[in-house]
Order: sequence, then structure tokens, then C-alpha cells
Amino acid sequence: MGSGDEELSFDSLHSALGRCMASHPPEGLERSLHPDANALATLWGLMSYLGARAVPLSQVDPVVLQTYRRWSTNVGDDRT
Repeated sequence: MGSGDEELSFDSLHSALGRCMASHPPEGLERSLHPDANALATLWGLMSYLGARAVPLSQVDPVVLQTYRRWSTNVGDDRT
């Protein structure tokens, strides 16, 4: 794959979301998600609904991509 063909896999997104939610579980009576988990979960839900195993990085919202990179590289990150 060339640099223009880089993809974000569903499995790696799922792992990053899991790490985020383990560090910041849903809170309150309404079970609100941490902002990072919410950003990742939005893409996770879309990919799940569409049955997408991967998406090109060029199609991922920059904020979501930054959040994904934070949680895929900093296991146990305690950002609030």
C-alpha cells in the first residue's frame, strides 16, 4: 500500500474505543460517553452499520483520526 492508500481498520478502531472506554467508562444516569469515546463510537457505529472492515484515512474526520491515534498509541491515557 502506498501512503495515499492507508486505511483505518474496524478492528483497530474497536481496540482504541475499548481502551478509551476502559479508562473513561460511561457516567451518570444517562450513561454519557467521554468525548473521545463519543468521537470514536460515531465512526465505529457507521462502519458497523455499513459492514466496512476499513476506511481510507483520507475519509476520516481529522478530529476522529487524532483521537484514534491518541488511544491507539497511549494505552491507559488519562486525558480528561
